[in-house]
Amino acid sequence: MTLTEAKEHLRLSAASTEDRSLQFLLGRLIGEIEIAASFKAAGMHNEAKYTARYVSARVSELRRDPRVQPETQAALDVVGNFADEVLRLPETDLDRERSAAAKTMMSQRRPGPEKYRFGSRVRIAPLEALREFMKTWHYHHALVPEQLRYADMVTRIASVEYYHGGDVVYTLDDTGNFAWLEPCLKGVEPAD
Repeated sequence: MTLTEAKEHLRLSAASTEDRSLQFLLGRLIGEIEIAASFKAAGMHNEAKYTARYVSARVSELRRDPRVQPETQAALDVVGNFADEVLRLPETDLDRERSAAAKTMMSQRRPGPEKYRFGSRVRIAPLEALREFMKTWHYHHALVPEQLRYADMVTRIASVEYYHGGDVVYTLDDTGNFAWLEPCLKGVEPAD
């Protein structure tokens, strides 16, 4: 089974269950696999490894989860092998440059608290702003082209997490399992 086939199997598993929590976990895992693969292909090994650690942890959890069908275990094995492969990637010159730049940037900003809290309404930045962010942001949780389709969408914060450097990373309702950073979001006043 290839990684592409494993992701498709996980998609089908998510679609065939009515357990919303399991759907979310499988969908988030698929999104993180795609992000790790994108980082790997771009030579951004440190970012790929960071994401692969998440993938590896979720695979371990799902292997023990009684809600996961036995036939899904083979797909989880393939995904686990992919994560292990990514974790063995060597550091590149690009990684070293970005790491030094990120350390400098992080030392100049205060970590947290989050600008948007769980459940608050936000508007995703306009398309041109997202494109500009894609061009200029070269660190963790970079936008992927698939996220551009959500430009200008009003939605809610589904989760709030912190990147190890202090940046807040959000997931949003209605946008799948993509990670969003604060420059890509704007608060929305509550409806009257």
